Amino acid sequence: PGSFAIGPDTCAALERFVRAGGLLIADQGAGLLNEAGASYDAAGPVCKLLGIKRTDGQLYYEKTEVTCALPGGESQRFSAWGHEKLAPVEGAPAYEDGSPIVVERALGKGRTVFLNLTAADVPELRGLFNKLPALARIGDGRPRGYEVVRLDRSGIHYYGILRDYRVKGEDSPVRMRLGEPGGRHLYDVRSKTYLGRTSVADLALEPGQVALLASVPYEVTGVQFVGAGEATQGETLRARLTVLADGQPGDHVLRVDVIKPGGAPAEAYCRNVVTRGGQADFAIPFAPNDPVGQWQVRVRDIVSGKEMGVSVELGE
Repeated sequence: PGSFAIGPDTCAALERFVRAGGLLIADQGAGLLNEAGASYDAAGPVCKLLGIKRTDGQLYYEKTEVTCALPGGESQRFSAWGHEKLAPVEGAPAYEDGSPIVVERALGKGRTVFLNLTAADVPELRGLFNKLPALARIGDGRPRGYEVVRLDRSGIHYYGILRDYRVKGEDSPVRMRLGEPGGRHLYDVRSKTYLGRTSVADLALEPGQVALLASVPYEVTGVQFVGAGEATQGETLRARLTVLADGQPGDHVLRVDVIKPGGAPAEAYCRNVVTRGGQADFAIPFAPNDPVGQWQVRVRDIVSGKEMGVSVELGE
């Protein structure tokens, strides 16, 4: 919701998506501006795609009680927050000023749905969504109220999953099927759990909670710290960090914690290290007044949770 800035190239890509059979849903203000934040005229490309015409280019956020007439003689009453002033659309339910509330349009093999309101209060609008023909057709039993974002790097696929805090649903675990090819290994990053060679995860998320999954083309077997086991005050200890796996590792993030002899972390030396191809250099520039004794270095791979520790004896 609230996709105010949409450039012509993006709009053209959306039109191709719809014509090929896709369903595009937009709300108040969609495409009001171009990619640079400048206003379109009343007949901008997004208006043409959605089948609407803006009359003043302004957004209003007052609360209005409306009754929306739906196909089949049904109607739905709900509270609408805000709307744009639009030219009337024949056959579309309308506000008192004539602006349409909902505009559905067939385009190629797909459809567009424009909601002339702020589509933020999902529970309030659920009844409307369930009765709109274009939206009713997409009901397939899948869980609703989840947002999934994917990031790829060096063969590792990360999935961030957020359960919308506004949507109440079943408390039972939700099965997430990622559509990954066979043979990949799945990790629950936040719980440091290896889920096996699979593309399916059963997640029990409360509203507002998140999960982070990583699909990896190899199994991580450990991490390694190779460096001297001793150093002196004022000396820089250098080491090589390696992600161990049953295949060629990609770029991993390693958390390195350096612990003083008394058990307190040496914050200046602790950090996240990004490996390249599973390897990275690491240095501890010991200060001349650092306490002598046995220091600990702990290395943990963020994706898999695999970790190891070594001792470093610091002398005068």
